[in-house]
Amino acid sequence: MSLLFATSFGTFGNPDSLKAWQTLMPADSAVVVCDGDDIVGQSIYSDETPYTVIGVLPQNFHFAPVENAEFWTALNPIGSCFTRRSCHSLHGIARLKDGVSEQAALADVTRIAKDLEAQYPDSNRYQGATVAPLSGIIVGDVKPILLLLLAGVALLLLIACINVASLRLVRSETRRRELSVRRALGATRARLMRQFVIEGLVIVVAGSVAGLVSSHWAMKILKGLIPTDMMAGMPYLNDLGFNSRVLIFALALGGFAAVVFSFTPAVRLSTLDVKEGMAEGGRGSAGKVWTRIGSKLVVLELSTAMVLLVGAGLLGKSFYRLLQVGAGFETKHLITMRLRAPLPAYGEDPKAVALQRRIVSEVKNLPGVTSVALADTLPLTFNGNTDWIRFVGRAFNGEHNEVNQRGVSSEYLTTLQAKLLRGRMFTDVEDLGKPKVVVINQTLAKKFFPGEDPIGQRFADTDLNPKSIKEIVGIVDDIREGPLDSEIWPAYYYSLNQQPDFGYSVVVRTSGDGESLIPTVADVIHRIDSRINISGETTMTARVNS
Repeated sequence: MSLLFATSFGTFGNPDSLKAWQTLMPADSAVVVCDGDDIVGQSIYSDETPYTVIGVLPQNFHFAPVENAEFWTALNPIGSCFTRRSCHSLHGIARLKDGVSEQAALADVTRIAKDLEAQYPDSNRYQGATVAPLSGIIVGDVKPILLLLLAGVALLLLIACINVASLRLVRSETRRRELSVRRALGATRARLMRQFVIEGLVIVVAGSVAGLVSSHWAMKILKGLIPTDMMAGMPYLNDLGFNSRVLIFALALGGFAAVVFSFTPAVRLSTLDVKEGMAEGGRGSAGKVWTRIGSKLVVLELSTAMVLLVGAGLLGKSFYRLLQVGAGFETKHLITMRLRAPLPAYGEDPKAVALQRRIVSEVKNLPGVTSVALADTLPLTFNGNTDWIRFVGRAFNGEHNEVNQRGVSSEYLTTLQAKLLRGRMFTDVEDLGKPKVVVINQTLAKKFFPGEDPIGQRFADTDLNPKSIKEIVGIVDDIREGPLDSEIWPAYYYSLNQQPDFGYSVVVRTSGDGESLIPTVADVIHRIDSRINISGETTMTARVNS
């Protein structure tokens, strides 16, 4: 079993797979995602580092668990994330050998997890391990929704078939005299049955053509409504449209419907009494039987419709509740974009802080901008990038106190319009030379300080390293760092002035429509330094909708 770790900007692996990977991809080379091969052998730059292109992947290549990357390189472990065992930004992918079961793979990684727990008790205690099919990870929470929609469509199809079958049954009853006359004149049962089959086929063909045409345009419209950010995580929708499998499935459904529509009147024909049918206004016992059958079909149809309506109501209720979930901040009139400054130019802390402050200052001077802030991780992204903490002055028995940590600028919480519950926010005065301070969320306060005042309390890493000690100066209402349907984790926000980075997001609050300001903000940042990489330009509303 070979194991590969991947991020949106590079890959690396365990010793065995890394050796094979580096044979294919040296550290100073890259594989590009594009539609041409003229670029092979040329150089591209990232963080002022040249990479030689050694291969071209198909344009539709995409690894769903991470962002849509334009090129892949051997991972260069730089930045603060790679110095912490709590930075969960890597995806482990393994291809199992032939004959190796998922359970056997799980046993292997569980053993590795126990070894790591013994080697690193502070960081790996109770962490465990898991193995899951990549297809299940890609589909994720969408699979139950798709199955529910499929069940709803199946019920709807069943109702439609029952409707048409009922109408065909009623029609055959009204034509009983006609059929009896034709039978008396010498028409065989096979000929009469063939007529019903042809009538059923006409209905099926007309309905199938209308359904295929309407579904084609419906898929185009629905696919166009899906935000680009959301599509990046659902590559299985890229090829949404007609193909041989869809046509075969449609033909199978059409054949089923044709059998049902032809079978219903055909069975009625098999019990046709010529003498009784020719009697004027006569409705014999057979007619009464079929009337009772028709009434039972109506009951079945109503029952099926009620099941479908109840399911639709529950789904609508769940969607309504999701829409009512508060994010913990004002999502309107916010634009965001991801920046990555060249490490050689801004790898030193003073230079990184100077760049951060200049970006905030110059973007804030733009017309229509009310406030600007920076954050290493945007809200509504994921619960992760955590820290294991230990409280100063408290007994410690190796507890695994894991909390979200977020590096932000001094005006970040104000820009989000997060609610300050107690204490104060950061100030720009608190820089590299000052004691470290943090603002915590309400969940952290309730979990670790029940009945206590957290303001003034201090915590650090599990070794109580003096450089890691931080003082709590404020408490804000909970901000959802993960998706709207996920739980809220304890979190603390530290100042980027005291722990700068070269990769972060810009958050801009505008007085009006923020989307029109995105190009202007990007231009201002590029005027500061054209080497700064900008990606993921969007509005916070679009992020919420995705």
